[in-house]
Amino acid sequence: MTEEIQFLHMFGCCGPLRSLCGGLDRAVVRSVTISREMMTMEIEAYFAALPGVGDISMLENTIAREYGLRGVLIRADYPSTPAPDKKGKAKKEEKTPAPEKPVPGDLLFGKAPPREERTEIGKLTMESGTVVITGEVFEADSRKIQKNDAAVLSFYVTDYTGSIHVSKYIRPKDDQSVLEKIHKGDRLTIRGNVVFNRYENDMALEPSAIQLEKNQQRQDKAVGDKRVELHLHTRYSTLDALTVPGDAVKTAARWGHRAIAVTDHGVAQAFPEVWQQGKKSNIKVIYGVEGYFVNDVDDLLAIHGSSDAPLESDFVGFDIETTGLDGEKDRITEIGAVRIVNGRIADCFQTFVDPEMPIPPEIVQLTGITDRDVYGAPSEKEAVAAFIRFVGGMPLVAHNAAFDIGF
Repeated sequence: MTEEIQFLHMFGCCGPLRSLCGGLDRAVVRSVTISREMMTMEIEAYFAALPGVGDISMLENTIAREYGLRGVLIRADYPSTPAPDKKGKAKKEEKTPAPEKPVPGDLLFGKAPPREERTEIGKLTMESGTVVITGEVFEADSRKIQKNDAAVLSFYVTDYTGSIHVSKYIRPKDDQSVLEKIHKGDRLTIRGNVVFNRYENDMALEPSAIQLEKNQQRQDKAVGDKRVELHLHTRYSTLDALTVPGDAVKTAARWGHRAIAVTDHGVAQAFPEVWQQGKKSNIKVIYGVEGYFVNDVDDLLAIHGSSDAPLESDFVGFDIETTGLDGEKDRITEIGAVRIVNGRIADCFQTFVDPEMPIPPEIVQLTGITDRDVYGAPSEKEAVAAFIRFVGGMPLVAHNAAFDIGF
């Protein structure tokens, strides 16, 4: 469209609603955009007066029903002139100072604070009409529209009975400062009209008043010495928790706890964050981890045999080299081992082994052991017997032990 068309000439279906928005017979359509794929329509229109609460929604629903669309969005423009002074002349616009940071109780949007009875978000329906809700903002994505200097106020709130999208189109000449006043985590009381949002194909709340409330923080009211959390998972425990590590430490300190432990699943990624917050909050951080003692990756066993020896007992760590990977056809070429006593190397064992077969070139390249190295070395039987004497009944530890034991 390149010219304005009378609103009722284009949308005659809205004739019964001609009294809305200062009179639809005085309204004009400036542009229409239709999405065939989405089955939606976007209309830019000029009205003779400021639309009342619910006026735009009634027009959108009427047009959507008439044309069988999934949704209609009307972007409304209307007269907005400065109030005249005593001589009848329009006052010059004055630059307003930057708004101060809102505090609980401040009215962020609208002209009258919402004082009506609250409705739980979980009970809202398309027939709810004008309601008042109180909830916490968990996402804010308000934005300005560059092509016409308008803006869209958009955020999501929850009261833990349900959640809803709060959205409103703000004209270029209207006050758009509310976009900078609403942030994630804010607790707000909102009066608005429940409408259908065609972008999300779901109901939304079109606000007429928004008031900032004081955030409600959970308290630890236990008398006396506070408990200490010894089993905390954070967002680094994959698919298990969403807790932000630093926030958990900060909360424990605010509750008066003396310490807090972090025990994520098999990782220590939270340690730097909790250490920094622990210093800031003057609380002791206990560093822990939930280790894995059972192999849940494949069907290979991590432990063979049984023993009453403790985990910190002495042991022998060993490794072998072979002519190949087949325990039936290939043979051992070297055995190496160390005896660990009280956490230190107490003795070493090393011997080449005569495999009684040529060592393949690719194995020579891999291990560095040649036929010359094993010439005249003990046989497999002799080398293994010497190794067993060196072990002397101590537990054996090896990387990929099933391979070594198989030989």
